[in-house]
Amino acid sequence: MIFSKNYDDINSVYDFSEGIISDVRWENNTDLLISVCYFFDEPKGFQNKDITVRFKNCFSANFDYEKMMNSVQEFNIVNPHPEIEAFTIIKNNSRINVTVTTNFSDTIKISCESICIESKDC
Repeated sequence: MIFSKNYDDINSVYDFSEGIISDVRWENNTDLLISVCYFFDEPKGFQNKDITVRFKNCFSANFDYEKMMNSVQEFNIVNPHPEIEAFTIIKNNSRINVTVTTNFSDTIKISCESICIESKDC
């Protein structure tokens, strides 16, 4: 189920901070899906639900997991839980450029055509 097709809803209607990234995957070779365990109850009924942010028709996606991998090795972390600290979104012509920053200071940088917020089992 699609909840929003408006990328401006991220950071205004939906607050993904402190959400734990539970899955990152590609669908149809063009859409990057990031599943997040959502902690806030705004909007109502979303608390402790798995929400997926779909980045449609990606032009590029870069993943920097170096600090997370170093922490995994240094502290013997079996299952790292990257927690979202910030979504930075910049609209540039026909592209939306997004930077996802986590508690490991690692980032995911994405350039796509559009963004949807949907339930995980869409």
